[in-house]
Amino acid sequence: MKIIIPILIILLFIAGVVIGDGFQLFSPCPNCEEPAEEIFEVARIIDGDTIVMENEERVRYLGIDTPERGECYYEEANEMNKRLVLLKDVKLEKDVQNFPTYRDHFCRQLRYVWMRNYAETGFVVNVNEYLIRYGFAKYYPYGQDLKYGDILEQAEQEAKDNKRGMWGECY
Repeated sequence: MKIIIPILIILLFIAGVVIGDGFQLFSPCPNCEEPAEEIFEVARIIDGDTIVMENEERVRYLGIDTPERGECYYEEANEMNKRLVLLKDVKLEKDVQNFPTYRDHFCRQLRYVWMRNYAETGFVVNVNEYLIRYGFAKYYPYGQDLKYGDILEQAEQEAKDNKRGMWGECY
């Protein structure tokens, strides 16, 4: 009985850490501040699915994965990302089902990125979806139920069916 009580206490602590607010104790960025603003200018492009904002924050597009250096369609994905957002204002959106700090293990913000459609008002083009729909990225749900998961998955199927981008060149 003496051993059961400490084990129960440990299990309850672990359950609280995984379920409750305590989970953030294990966040890779416990001191990272989430920006109050949501609209930023993109200062640099790291690759097809990662950008650096004017405030030096790195942002990883949520729900997508683009080819890595040396892989088929890497250059094309990077170039399209540059054409879409480099030196432009974008709106960042968190996912409702995302990690508690909305960051990955590299401390990058995980966001949906929206760009302006200058023919309309506001930020109406989801860059994450665009990159998938035209074959520059794959749908990558990070093992979670994403807010736009169905849309991103449908975009990938459309790209595959029409052999767009990497689906016509690499597969």
